[in-house]
Amino acid sequence: MNPALLEESLQVWSQQMRRLAGLIRKHTGACQLEPMHEALHALLGISGSAGAVALPLFIKQQVYPAVAAGAWPSQPQWLETIEQLNTQTLQAIEAYQQKAFNSHKNLQ
Repeated sequence: MNPALLEESLQVWSQQMRRLAGLIRKHTGACQLEPMHEALHALLGISGSAGAVALPLFIKQQVYPAVAAGAWPSQPQWLETIEQLNTQTLQAIEAYQQKAFNSHKNLQ
């Protein structure tokens, strides 16, 4: 495994996850289901690629079925839950990066 490539990938995924969560909030506030669906789909894929479990699981089970059927989710506070899980995922990625890559750099 190339540590530099992994570090770069995690940074890119983190940036995309922040951007997509913002788009989901923006499109939800504007009642724009289709662009929200696109951002949600992308967040589902990127968060899974980054190794997240809780965020993609919540999206798949609680939010995506309604959105894929052309409706807004009925899950109470679904947006807040996505944002909370996204924040927790980003914090976990950051903690992993600090631990894994700082110790790797110290060994060089």
